[in-house]
Amino acid sequence: MKDDAPRSCGVVGQSRPSNSLAPDRSRATPTPPPPAEPDPSSSLLGRRGGSAREPAAHRVPSPEVVYSDSRTAILLGEVRSALRTLPALSVDCVVTSPPYWGLRDYGLPPVVWGGKPDCDHQWNGRGESRCGDCGAWRGQLGLEPGYDEYVTHIVEVFREVRRVLKPSGTLWVNVGDCYNAATSTTRAASGNRVGYWQAGGTMGDRRVNARGLKPKDLVGIPWRVALALQADGWYLRSDVIWAKPNPLPEGVRDRPVRAHEYLFLFSKEGRYFYDAEAVRELDSVADMDKTTRARERALRSGHPQRSVWSIPTQRYRQAHFATFPERLVEPCILAGTSEAGCCLACGSAWRRRSCVKYENPGNRASNGPRSLERRAESPGFKKRLVRVVGGEVWEPSCACGRDRVPSTVLDPFAGSGTTLAVARRLGRRSIGIELSADYTDLARERVRAVAAKA
Repeated sequence: MKDDAPRSCGVVGQSRPSNSLAPDRSRATPTPPPPAEPDPSSSLLGRRGGSAREPAAHRVPSPEVVYSDSRTAILLGEVRSALRTLPALSVDCVVTSPPYWGLRDYGLPPVVWGGKPDCDHQWNGRGESRCGDCGAWRGQLGLEPGYDEYVTHIVEVFREVRRVLKPSGTLWVNVGDCYNAATSTTRAASGNRVGYWQAGGTMGDRRVNARGLKPKDLVGIPWRVALALQADGWYLRSDVIWAKPNPLPEGVRDRPVRAHEYLFLFSKEGRYFYDAEAVRELDSVADMDKTTRARERALRSGHPQRSVWSIPTQRYRQAHFATFPERLVEPCILAGTSEAGCCLACGSAWRRRSCVKYENPGNRASNGPRSLERRAESPGFKKRLVRVVGGEVWEPSCACGRDRVPSTVLDPFAGSGTTLAVARRLGRRSIGIELSADYTDLARERVRAVAAKA
């Protein structure tokens, strides 16, 4: 990690050298000279739309590799253009959180969405965001005038993600929700009220005007996105509730305070890689003695991971408001990628094979009646059977006989680099895409800090 210069190297499963990671430059457009590096600590103290502390908007950069080493690559550019530079079937797992709809203005350059690609786009005056000829919209992802357009744009992005994802790969998407305020007026922070209004709101400084919905309606953005991706061909496999023990306060008296978000698990095919052993949860048994509890931790006992994750929010000191916690990203990468890596030739993941048995802790004479009719005959047992992993090995899922390389994780909305940092700590390769040069600088420094501790 001594060189920030882009290198001509490949992604797992390609014929390029395996000791580096970067996109296919033959697919990318010519790139301009890199911009001067700003001071992250001075430009990213806040992420509030319209704030003097927000990074200034600039023109949309062509896809450019701003950082690359043997494990991590960071691309600066518009997400769809940057994804097109990546080889097909080159990514094992995608973990990301796209900009929420109606949350805030990030000060990023406007991007053209929809319309006809060969149209010259007549914007009908200064500041107009709609093409008068083809109907294309120009603006930031998340600031669309209607939630239906936002959902359409999200589907468009993840259609390109599906191209680069391997058939055995998974997609984890964190999406937040909002309420219909029936007005687009910017929410102003209060100087004499604490919590919700003083902070400008847990849902950002902007208020949304969702056409077709009643005022105060919950828009339901997460499920609208999930069902749209399902209709576009993705397999919707699970909805995970991210429960926040430390939610921000809200000044509301007619509904519960929101303390959760959704994390959706999608797959490209019906059969895919998922390492359930890597994310098993410990059982919480009140009368379990300390020796047994320690033994369970050592032998990976407990139950399969459940769909409610209680994880506190986490703020990255130099980053924007909306960083999601590393503890939310970690189980996604552990379950969605192989710890042993994947085949260099075909990209197939190595799989874990465990020898599992159950031991009697001493208080059980039998497993009890098996039928529902005889269940009342069993008095119950003070202790459950203890699950013991006698041993495990990693095996290739192909017959190539080639060397293995680390699995690759992609975050198309990298932000301050949370996914990249966790992937680096877990020994995976990672690719991040971000439109803000300020945030790519933060992500680079964050990855360097993790690598320095390794």
